[in-house]
Amino acid sequence: MWTQKRAVLVLLALAALLGGVLTEQPRLSALAAPLISYLALSFLFRRPLDLALRLERTVSPERALEGEEADVVVAVTNLGSPRELLELQEELPMGATVVGGATWWAGRLETGEQAVLRYRLRFALRGRRELGPLYARTRDLAGLTFSERAFPRGPRFDILPLVEDLGHLRLRLAHPRRWLGEIPSRRLGIGGEFHSIRLYEPGDPERGINWKASARTGELQSNRYLLEQSGDAILVIDARERANVGHGRNSILEHQIRAALSVAALILRERNRVGLLVLGHNLTTLYPAFGRRQLYRMLYLLTGTLAGETWPIEHLTWAVEKFFPREMQVIALTPLLDDGIVSTLQELRGMGYPILVISPSGIELERALYADDLAHKLAARLMRLERENRILRLSRMGLAVDWDPATPLRGTLVRAAPLLRGGRHR
Repeated sequence: MWTQKRAVLVLLALAALLGGVLTEQPRLSALAAPLISYLALSFLFRRPLDLALRLERTVSPERALEGEEADVVVAVTNLGSPRELLELQEELPMGATVVGGATWWAGRLETGEQAVLRYRLRFALRGRRELGPLYARTRDLAGLTFSERAFPRGPRFDILPLVEDLGHLRLRLAHPRRWLGEIPSRRLGIGGEFHSIRLYEPGDPERGINWKASARTGELQSNRYLLEQSGDAILVIDARERANVGHGRNSILEHQIRAALSVAALILRERNRVGLLVLGHNLTTLYPAFGRRQLYRMLYLLTGTLAGETWPIEHLTWAVEKFFPREMQVIALTPLLDDGIVSTLQELRGMGYPILVISPSGIELERALYADDLAHKLAARLMRLERENRILRLSRMGLAVDWDPATPLRGTLVRAAPLLRGGRHR
């Protein structure tokens, strides 16, 4: 391909020739002779501009959290003829900034030699990322032609969303299951909450003997405890495009994903099962399960979650009923920007699903995108009134928690803790 230098020389030579012909001045046409000679000699003695290169990329670590850093090493080996000038330029993935090193290199590269780019990236936003593409360019000695090659993206690595520690909060699920957990029930069995004392019977565990009561009565006495069970919950994330106000890391979807993982970690810590349903660009489902592995599965799925309008909100009822059993606690994360989501949640409650809504407010996030004038203030006030009305409608059938994303989720849940523990579900 031609460089800008070659194009300028060709244009100057043509201008000199045409100027001499039109003005009938041979001296003006003679000015084109050195230019034409230079172009001809560079063409006769040119070397092939092949870019026979081998690319190797490594990223360490392959997984990182939002705000963390990763080291990148890009090695390019010349397998062809020597290159007098080789330029390498690596494109950055979305949401990454260079905090050390350089993504550009230029110099001479002999056959078999290797050029290495080392740099460090910081990632501000979760997602599945790929390095590149890497562009390699070389020019001939005269600087008249160049050759360029683009290497594909890779390798893929994950930037995981952050998980907020919710401390020692307790979330009471509406319908405990038969598995052992940390939800006190009204039945007697294995647990940690004291109920009463009775006479010792053969088979009672030794650690359950109440030695003080036995000393007072002269007979062995055993403690009885309330049975602690586990429950099931499903996290529903409203990832529709219309509900995703804000920008980048400060968008509603990002707040909802971090909140969902934090609540999931809390539920799993109490030995409950938790599942996932995301309604956005794709319909993503994860059946309830126990333990740390389930949290890792949710981390992986939510890392690649994108906002979209592929599935209408009315399909949420069908999806929950299709993939999850009834009487499972539904914990919905939605900004409540329309009446459709409220009607859908009311329909789920009528089908027997207990409802808990954690609603991040997007009003202030949206106001930050516009000028602070009277019209926008009135619009924000109307949006607040509509939002308060929707929260009131949901509060009549379950529990709706109004959350300002500018504050930690833990503080909001602490204020609602009496209701969360009390199981205000009908």
